[in-house]
Amino acid sequence: HIQAGQKIKRTTMELSEYYMPGLGGLEYAQQSAHETADALNHINPDYIRIRTLVVHPRSRLFEDYQAGTFTRSNDVAMVQELMWMIERLEGINSTLVSDHIINLLPEVEGKLPQDKEQMLEVMQWFLDLPPEEQMLFRIGRRTGVMNLREDLADEKRRRRTEKVIRDNGITLENVDQFTDKLIQRYI
Repeated sequence: HIQAGQKIKRTTMELSEYYMPGLGGLEYAQQSAHETADALNHINPDYIRIRTLVVHPRSRLFEDYQAGTFTRSNDVAMVQELMWMIERLEGINSTLVSDHIINLLPEVEGKLPQDKEQMLEVMQWFLDLPPEEQMLFRIGRRTGVMNLREDLADEKRRRRTEKVIRDNGITLENVDQFTDKLIQRYI
């Protein structure tokens, strides 16, 4: 993959590489992040596009999940995985793009290396939230009520999201299942 990417970079074609947080499951999240960053550092693609993993019920990966051979990540774990990957990006001038509705944090994008710290700051903001606030943002984002960090401080958006949480009986224990159903609408 690295050699193919390097060959494309020697042409006049633009190269986009995709990174899918969650694809390694919980067991291989850090390894996936590190090895992906290593490959991207060797390739220096024009674009790095983020596509959060969604395990569709009709996929083979879903069968693996049900069989217990694949452990799904959730939004929080995938933000951590993405952070590990971006932390290790060095010596490249790619543009990182979070341009799909399934990505939890659309603000994690920019030009490397100059916007790297800002991207890490957005992810750290989310990881530092108390679990209840993480849940509120996750549900707000997944229902289209929230999009950006600042939306969590917007009282009208908070109340709308809190109503969704109450009306659907969402708790810290079942938020992953609820958000899985919501994001499957987009694939």
